[in-house]
Amino acid sequence: MKFIRYSFIFILLLVMLFSLGRTLFFPTDINEYENRYAEKIKTPTLDSINNHIFQDSVESALADQIPYAQNAKHLYNNSTSAYLYSVLSPILCHTNGSYVPFNSLYLFDEEHLVFPPMNLEELTPSLDKKADSLNKTFKKHSDIEFFIYYIEKDTDIDFETEKKLGAREYLFDKIDLPKTNLGCYEINDYDTFRRHFYKTDHHWNNKGSYAAYADLLHFLSVLEAPLQPLDEVSIGYFSGAKAATVGATNLNEEFIAYKFDFPAMNVKIDGAPVVDYGQEDVFYTDGYFDALSYGGFYGADNGEVAISTGKSEKENILLIGDSFDNAVIKLLATHYNNTYAVDLRNYEHFNGQPFDFSAYIEKNEIDKVLIIGNIDYFVMDTFNLEN
Repeated sequence: MKFIRYSFIFILLLVMLFSLGRTLFFPTDINEYENRYAEKIKTPTLDSINNHIFQDSVESALADQIPYAQNAKHLYNNSTSAYLYSVLSPILCHTNGSYVPFNSLYLFDEEHLVFPPMNLEELTPSLDKKADSLNKTFKKHSDIEFFIYYIEKDTDIDFETEKKLGAREYLFDKIDLPKTNLGCYEINDYDTFRRHFYKTDHHWNNKGSYAAYADLLHFLSVLEAPLQPLDEVSIGYFSGAKAATVGATNLNEEFIAYKFDFPAMNVKIDGAPVVDYGQEDVFYTDGYFDALSYGGFYGADNGEVAISTGKSEKENILLIGDSFDNAVIKLLATHYNNTYAVDLRNYEHFNGQPFDFSAYIEKNEIDKVLIIGNIDYFVMDTFNLEN
């Protein structure tokens, strides 16, 4: 018995030492399960230790770096969600029009995973900071035409009462731009949300992104007609990011996409030439798609996507956004000479240097800047154009 006990303790110590060694010397870069950069231990300094920043980073890094931690989290979430869904199934058909708690999310209309509506009072300090930061940039670069396009989603409306959050109105009242340069993709009721957003993912679907694209052309004063879909195609079935977050992979849905005849484009991702942004052509050419997801199909959250159509008579536009713009980048690019899309969360990581807004717009001769995103974009300091 002592041998077994000591053997178990020895193996446990080896696992702990291996985990610590990997965390310190060979940390992984990506948390594949949660689709984000994995936490790493920050450099200890007197300030970081006094403020507990270093200690917190050790705890977060160990949670991400321990071997099989992501697999264990995936297994735990799947198990609890499957059990919870089996318990709720008999009553879900009687709860239409109501929020049903489901782990950290809610179920609405039986199978639609939704975030709860946010609280405006809690958001106002962050919105005030964002408005101040943006206004300073607008004043500094008065020769550039700026546009803001706010994307409403489930966090902007209470589907039970149809009461709106009001964050967009609050933000726009503080922005020093003409009202014509402030646009919004509105969600005023659950039926619109249901038709334009995925059930298991937080992004808009093909109908939602195409409606936004057509609206953006008018908003940006593009006189050309929208590119028309050739067909509506079923790519396959997938379980989106919301479902993955809570382990509800028993919930899946059909991934429908529009097929377009895009003009010839030269595409670079983070400075390197590529065949295409996203993998639409892979499916239409080869007839299959591996690891289907919103970002996999339309394009990932790269630091920089640069698309050139060679139409020098047209303008150059810069999109500063979050993952919602992935589905409209190529569509908008058909109407411009050069289209640049920058995700400030990832620019420095993939390009090896911080984003310098002033240098960037000068280097690329930018005529228009489109700031596009949902509420998360407008409350995160990471998305400030200039720090």
